[in-house]
Amino acid sequence: MTVRLDDRWSYDGLPVVRMENEALALDVLPGMGGKILHLIDKAADRGVLWRNPRVPVRPGPIGSDVDDWFAGGWDDAFPTGDACVNEHGERLPYMGEIWNLGLRAHVASAGPRRAVLVLDGHTPITPARWTRTITIRAGEPLVRLHTRIENVGHRPFACSWGSHPALAVHAGMRLDVPAREGVVTDAGTGGPLGEAGERYAHPLLRAGTADERDVRIVPPPSLARHALHALTGLEAGWAAATDPVARRGFGVVFDTAVHRCVWQWMAYGGFRGWYHAILEPWTAPQPSLADAVAAGDARILSPGDVLEGRVTGVVYGGVTAVGRLDGDGGVTPPRPGR
Repeated sequence: MTVRLDDRWSYDGLPVVRMENEALALDVLPGMGGKILHLIDKAADRGVLWRNPRVPVRPGPIGSDVDDWFAGGWDDAFPTGDACVNEHGERLPYMGEIWNLGLRAHVASAGPRRAVLVLDGHTPITPARWTRTITIRAGEPLVRLHTRIENVGHRPFACSWGSHPALAVHAGMRLDVPAREGVVTDAGTGGPLGEAGERYAHPLLRAGTADERDVRIVPPPSLARHALHALTGLEAGWAAATDPVARRGFGVVFDTAVHRCVWQWMAYGGFRGWYHAILEPWTAPQPSLADAVAAGDARILSPGDVLEGRVTGVVYGGVTAVGRLDGDGGVTPPRPGR
């Protein structure tokens, strides 16, 4: 088939842009920050993104608790993860100002070999212009996201930025990230997924003890725990989730000069009954922008400065685990013993 783009769809009353080629199909919601609500791996006939069965799709008001409104899908967080006060004394909401932002949508190309959708808007607290360009091409199992963040204000601001694809998982799936170190930044009530502040050599949490856990392996939801780990010391810019039985998977590829770490969120039955994982490329390992500023890990944009980054979503097959994922869709299994 040729590439197709159709901006005449809607979902629960919200405008949707459908983009698809031979390998995948995706639904984009311009009115919710460009959320990718569905992403279908056509070869597996499977949606790779988690959908919250108890929360309808709708944008919440600025400053609301994202978790009360989170319907799943692939969002972005900017300029912070955790709620905090920025250097100018302004309170920034949890997960920032993008996830519920209404964006203008412009169809730059509609096939047959390429489809390009451009989304554009301004954040209400941080003086930033956010421009997201989504591209798919004929024959490629790829969703290319190019993001441009511009300081349109009159003084510098600090920011962190993360890309947040919530992944549908089941027990036995494998989450591969080429990281050397991990730290538990949120542990909920603690337990088998770590305690807050706990550090380890990735991928083995509590290696050599009776409580050793390989954080790559997804447990069943009966574990009833959740945690957020910041994975650093990246040897390459990718993260992948693979179903070893179906030998199909989905991953993201990114530039480590921009996104310098991966947050691994594990909601394994212990947070609001959710069961999913999120592999999030982030510019800093600290969930709070205020903490990233204190650690010297925040990005600082002066007036007129631009932060640009590319994140590519990849659907792939033929492996039970990933040793390397490339931005052109190439996938390599791990070395024996990894």
